[in-house]
Amino acid sequence: MRSSSDRGNATPAQTSSAAGVGLLTHWPSIASALGRDPVVEAEVERLLARMTLEQKAGQMTQPEIRCITPDEVRAPAAVGAHQSTPKE
Repeated sequence: MRSSSDRGNATPAQTSSAAGVGLLTHWPSIASALGRDPVVEAEVERLLARMTLEQKAGQMTQPEIRCITPDEVRAPAAVGAHQSTPKE
């Protein structure tokens, strides 16, 4: 574990090690020129609140198209998208 002097100007959220996730000091900080739209943020929160954990995990899953069957793609909450690799 790093000492507090090794953390520089990182915020507590960037330096905490909750649940074995590790230090987040290596993640980039993004400052968008676009502000957050409260209407969009509210809609995102509304949609996320309706989703099960299985559905959320499925949205983050993007298997290679050659590694998943059509039935697996059609399964509820299975995948968010699939990736294609060009034929060699």
